[in-house]
Amino acid sequence: MKKFLSVLLAACLCCGMLAGCGKEKSITNDFDSSTNQNENIAGYSFEVPEAWEKGEKFTENTLYFYPSQGMLTVMYSESEVSILNDSDRESFIEGMASGFEEFKLVNESETVVNDEKAYKFEMKVKMAGDDYSVSMVTFDCGFGLVSFMLGTLQTSDEDYSADFDKVLQSIEKPLPFTKTIDDVCFMYSMLQSSDEYSFVSEGVQEASDGSTMEILYESENGAMITILGDEDENLTLVSVSAEGEEYFSSMCVMALIGSGVYNNNSSKEIPLNLSADSLKELGTEPTDAIIEVANGISYFLQKNDDGSYRMIIQRDAETKEDYLH
Repeated sequence: MKKFLSVLLAACLCCGMLAGCGKEKSITNDFDSSTNQNENIAGYSFEVPEAWEKGEKFTENTLYFYPSQGMLTVMYSESEVSILNDSDRESFIEGMASGFEEFKLVNESETVVNDEKAYKFEMKVKMAGDDYSVSMVTFDCGFGLVSFMLGTLQTSDEDYSADFDKVLQSIEKPLPFTKTIDDVCFMYSMLQSSDEYSFVSEGVQEASDGSTMEILYESENGAMITILGDEDENLTLVSVSAEGEEYFSSMCVMALIGSGVYNNNSSKEIPLNLSADSLKELGTEPTDAIIEVANGISYFLQKNDDGSYRMIIQRDAETKEDYLH
């Protein structure tokens, strides 16, 4: 969270370079899908007007775009908080406020981005003696937060709100299995941050056919997460094996989020019931295994004779085109 806020504050400081004339504001209409810049952040795609110059200094997780009298900052930050949680959201705003000479939250409202819940914040702030209007939309994304923030001097004579709304409307959800093994192994580091788990890995291994694999072991609970990829380490399959219903369920959720199949902010449900009660009722015969296909993903859930469980998820070739379109 602190890292996320510090970058946002640095972005706001950059806005001090912006200029304005104090005239009556004119509403811009720069957004044009035929000429827009096509960008990506944390696997999400979005469009930005061609006239908004892309900053030369940017990282994989932070992008800057400059309309003539403003700045758009787009960023992803790893975080354990959820913007949908009231307490987390309050702390988020308090952290933002602490970085300005003056801060006023004009409006906070729930909104929708790509059919998922998000929050929009309208703020008035003072930084380095200058007054700014800041509009920011933030939403949960797997193990972090994505934020789109537009800042302009209050003396600016251009109103970018209509174009900003169109940028937000252009955001599209990332496709599952468009990640790399390293991306998915972020869930490994998240697991390691908890005292409940102690996974070990020997890193990514290459098979004779050029495919890649990484296996995460947790000996105390008998858990194993297998992550398969192609020759470029692009994700192809994730398998989870573990004992104990609650423990296995938590491992499955981590795998589903890490692979992009499930977003904890998504309105779509996966076709598996991973509750402890449901798992207990699952039989151990081969015919009791559950096989489902939904949204271009195939799911396999099995209970073994020893009481352990296994889940496998991978892209379904036959329905892939249906999912993409």
